[in-house]
Amino acid sequence: MRRMGGTLGALLFIAAAGGTAAYVASRPTHISGEVMAADLLPQLRATYDAQIETVTCEDPIRVLNTDTKFTCVATRADGTVLNLAYTMNRSGARHGAVTSVDDPEDRYLRIPPR
Repeated sequence: MRRMGGTLGALLFIAAAGGTAAYVASRPTHISGEVMAADLLPQLRATYDAQIETVTCEDPIRVLNTDTKFTCVATRADGTVLNLAYTMNRSGARHGAVTSVDDPEDRYLRIPPR
């Protein structure tokens, strides 16, 4: 009888730990827009346009269990503003595209994935 109580207690503990883990895993994560912009700036300068001076992203960026969509705005040295749309998966891989810009020639350029 005593052994059964220990087994039952262990099973209850495992069930409670599993339930807590499932709850925590389903909660959204938030990323600061400033942190994301700081990460994107060198990437955009190196792979898209060396004239980009600033990047600002929506704040906070809410990371869900599925793909997360967020927007950023990049400003070139000449004052041209590029609106960027990104999709990021749970592991952090991002894919972006320029959605609008003052210069129509840049409108459909793709930002290389990271």
